[in-house]
Amino acid sequence: MKYRYLPMTAEDRTEMLSFLGITDVEDLFSDIPKQVRFKGMLNIPDALSEPEVVKHFSHLAGKNVNSSEYAYFLGAGIYNHYIPSTVNHVISRSEFYTAYTPYQPEISQGELQAIFEFQTMICELTGMDVANSSMYDGPTALAEAANLAVGGAQPFGIPMQLGGPSCGFFAVKEKFMRKIPGRIVGQTVDHHGRRGFVLTLQAREQHIRREKATSNICSNQALNALAASVAMTALGKQGVQEMAWQNVQKTQYAKSRIARLDGYKVTFDVPVFNEFVVQVPTSVSEMNRGLLKRKIVGGYDLGRNYPELAGHMLLTVTEACTKEEIDLLVKGLEEMESACNQPI
Repeated sequence: MKYRYLPMTAEDRTEMLSFLGITDVEDLFSDIPKQVRFKGMLNIPDALSEPEVVKHFSHLAGKNVNSSEYAYFLGAGIYNHYIPSTVNHVISRSEFYTAYTPYQPEISQGELQAIFEFQTMICELTGMDVANSSMYDGPTALAEAANLAVGGAQPFGIPMQLGGPSCGFFAVKEKFMRKIPGRIVGQTVDHHGRRGFVLTLQAREQHIRREKATSNICSNQALNALAASVAMTALGKQGVQEMAWQNVQKTQYAKSRIARLDGYKVTFDVPVFNEFVVQVPTSVSEMNRGLLKRKIVGGYDLGRNYPELAGHMLLTVTEACTKEEIDLLVKGLEEMESACNQPI
């Protein structure tokens, strides 16, 4: 069988055509005028068998640079953090992995509790009274953030995934509760006095208020919130503090080492957490190409967004970076600077 997920035989095809009372697939398009129908063959590659598809995409995936094989110092919004092994085990369970928006609490208790725990931990981390459970996408969340103020839970259990999806959150004091978008899960008891969970506040959403809604939240990204919850649970309060401490300490170490290199200047003398800006002796793109040859993923080229910062690189150091990798970065930068000064 060539097609694992489409096991249609010739007999299946004949049976379906017979049920529809037609003899050929073309008959399905009889209502479409012939002059507007596409004639000929589509300009797409020929179909492949499943083994051929797996081999083809495995080959393409092999071209990607990943943080398990390269020293990784790229951030600017998506970061390389430690992910406890329990995260993938939990979120891969079918009751979570295939769950949709929990409109029916009687059959969504597991997902609702997971969202409730996420909200609770976000409130503990931020010192706020209320946190929402999810948003649909980044642009929607960004627009909503203009009314309130902007957190990212990607450092907790969510891999970089070639740029997303990620997990943001809104957390506010109680007086702003009705201004936040998304759903809020609350804890209650059922008819028998047993602990239960429900969606308690959706005052701004279109499926509740129709034309009076001020927010169009169409779906639910609770799987990423679950990943963050599992990661925070696995790390614990002490682990989260240790994670933050390592970000600060390793960043300071990298920053001080690079500041001593000839040809480099650490820009902006301000406190940093895990990112800092370095002015490099050549273009950032050229610098990153040289680092990549040394199995190092360099920083973000700030000149792409800020012309006045051309030649400036935003470097990121997280707890996932080892001292050996930071030293490798410093050595690579030093070698690149020496190469720039070689006479032609």
